[in-house]
Amino acid sequence: MGNIYQVGIVRKIVGDRVEVEIARTTACGGNCAGCKAGCSGTGITVQLENRLNARVGDIVRIRAQGGSLVLSAAFTYLLPLVMLVLGMVYGGSYLQRLYPGMDADTAGLVFGVFALVLYYLVLRLAGGRLGLTGRNRPRIVELINR
Repeated sequence: MGNIYQVGIVRKIVGDRVEVEIARTTACGGNCAGCKAGCSGTGITVQLENRLNARVGDIVRIRAQGGSLVLSAAFTYLLPLVMLVLGMVYGGSYLQRLYPGMDADTAGLVFGVFALVLYYLVLRLAGGRLGLTGRNRPRIVELINR
């Protein structure tokens, strides 16, 4: 996958990193008054390495690899859904064998939610080790305006 570029404003310096606010793009193309969908005008804040010595107020260009964004989305959205469904299907039948009087739907729901919570716990504990490697992390590639 190719690279994805975004423009953001440096809001804060935190040690050797900077907090950059990236303007959120809207589905309506930025004409929020025209579609009346109630989009908020706030941006997304990310922390990045400050390799170009950016200062507060600088406008910077950020590059992220498309494949790493797909991987992050899979860890965030796809795998939890898979864990929930697998937990409901297989865990429900397992709990029903342990407790024969338990309703199949209730057993599936209990085990599915348990699998989902377990997934997020493992993801939280593993943290950065499952995340983006150094070469795939988003980074500031250009100071557009000081």
